[in-house]
Amino acid sequence: MTDQTREAWLTKATFALEPILREGGLELAKVRVSCGWPARRALSHDRSLGECWHGETNKDGKGQVFVSPFCDSPIEVLGILLHELTHAAL
Repeated sequence: MTDQTREAWLTKATFALEPILREGGLELAKVRVSCGWPARRALSHDRSLGECWHGETNKDGKGQVFVSPFCDSPIEVLGILLHELTHAAL
């Protein structure tokens, strides 16, 4: 990762993953992505590494996807991000 923020990296990654969602017949949902602790099980032995909050939880209708700061492998982060973007698309 360069000097960019985690959120900037995640935003770029979101758009890079859009073709994969399309291949699966899904459309990229309007979401914000950020690095943050999931609401539950953030540090337990069966920890959550991502979380998706759908758009109806926010005034502007955009969903929120969180990826745990526990993860530092770009490949692992991309997998988590794709998983959560799939939740958002559904």
